[in-house]
Amino acid sequence: MANIFKKQYVYRVIGVSIATFFNVGHAAEIDFKPAVEINYIHVLDTEISQFNFSNHDVLTASPSFTLAGRSPNWQGSVTADHTQIKQIDDGFDDASYSNFAINNLLNMYKGRVNLTVNASRKNTNIDSSFGTVSDPIFGQSEYVDVDSVNSRLTLSTSSKSVWQNSLSLGVSKTIFDESQITDTTATTSNIVNGTTKTASASLGYGQRANQVRGALQASMSRTDRENRGEQDSISMYANIGVPIWRTIDLVLTGSKFKNLIENSVLDDEDLESESYGAGLAWRFGQRSNIEVTRNKETRGQDDEYTGYKLEFYPSARTSLSYEKSQRFYGESHAFRLQHQAKRWGMNINYDETLGSQTRFNRIEVSLGDFLCPADAATQDDCQPLAELPDAIDDGEFVAEFFQPEFSLDELVTLSKTGTASVNYRMKKANISFTYNRGETEYLETNAVRETSSRTFNYDHTMSRRNSFAISLSDSDSTEQGTGVSREGYKVDVSFKRKLTRKALGTIAFKRISNTTSTGQQDRRDTRVELTYRYAF
Repeated sequence: MANIFKKQYVYRVIGVSIATFFNVGHAAEIDFKPAVEINYIHVLDTEISQFNFSNHDVLTASPSFTLAGRSPNWQGSVTADHTQIKQIDDGFDDASYSNFAINNLLNMYKGRVNLTVNASRKNTNIDSSFGTVSDPIFGQSEYVDVDSVNSRLTLSTSSKSVWQNSLSLGVSKTIFDESQITDTTATTSNIVNGTTKTASASLGYGQRANQVRGALQASMSRTDRENRGEQDSISMYANIGVPIWRTIDLVLTGSKFKNLIENSVLDDEDLESESYGAGLAWRFGQRSNIEVTRNKETRGQDDEYTGYKLEFYPSARTSLSYEKSQRFYGESHAFRLQHQAKRWGMNINYDETLGSQTRFNRIEVSLGDFLCPADAATQDDCQPLAELPDAIDDGEFVAEFFQPEFSLDELVTLSKTGTASVNYRMKKANISFTYNRGETEYLETNAVRETSSRTFNYDHTMSRRNSFAISLSDSDSTEQGTGVSREGYKVDVSFKRKLTRKALGTIAFKRISNTTSTGQQDRRDTRVELTYRYAF
């Protein structure tokens, strides 16, 4: 019954989003683009746990459309697609899934008052860290439909004003049904059922040298988790700079972080941090400065520490920021580097956040012993046994099958995540590389999960009609304590040709692998795909 009410809420918001799109967009330029895509997949060879088979064929059909509109004060879009998966050979069930997204942006006053109203449904891997190497064709067992709606109102002053003030209010809701998960080796997911409300405000004064400057920032978020209740996060930061000599300022600073968590073994006071301090800042540009302060922590051990803050904008294309501070868990760091040149660009980020993740409690229910032929591909090729035979014939084997059942819980997490990406654009080709590494500590269980992923893409335009692409991805994760690990990779080499002005043909060679330390859901396969896409 609770899921019904949640879905009704989502449908109401989706209805409001659609109404906003058409009511505001009736006087705007509207562009409608339907398309259909047919995909034939021939699996050359496959290894699934203890089974091996080859020459399996799959056919998929995916109609889709994009509806986009724009006016002086509004822009919006509606996109939708549906994929039907037909297993031509026996051994696997047919499947289907749909995705859609509705986006609206209202500019209500000279770009200073903006309202966004968005809604979406996405069929996605419950373990997002393996999203780039998973397979929706044969891996639907760990895919779920995630419904999300969000809205945000933002108000800000003019960038030319001496005062730089802003206010942001937002609400979002995420829903998924765990009964859709047939099987997964994932133990946690950053997709959390619940509603999140956020509010943030900032007051800023002074941008020029030899001028008193000040900043006050406050933010609050409340996540109403489905199973564990509310998790609140409150943060405040204040900074005042007073010129004392040329571009040198005396700086006074203070910060406070507070977290309130329902139904948790964690003590809220252990998640608090509060400090104040003073120091010097050197302002070497209109927005560039470096700040060093000596601070005293007024929670916990009353420690003293040195804080650093750097903001550097050497050009409109380059920005660098770094901050070292103290939180309830010790030293805290934040780093961001962005650069975009004519041909190449890079982006490096590191951040630390306190949040929640969904925990999967898995129970293995035995289905009994089955007698399988040597060429069995799945459980459907085997026969259940009432009791084990005294002897089995050559070319047969006995296997025990299990059916997992899942229940959900939420755990408080401390996540440390770093991302680095580089891209280079040539006359007829683009190259990009992205590296992600993260560490998630589950504070209530003292467990730690480490993840990393790498993605390489090369796209080459051979001629007006022909293009060639290579995509390489791999991901891995390890849970300390349990020793459970998972690895996966995907190789995709494709050639595309424009058959007509509206038709596109693709031939692709793919190799996909997912393995775990438990042996559950292990799969490797090599396939060839032929795709025909027609845009009406």
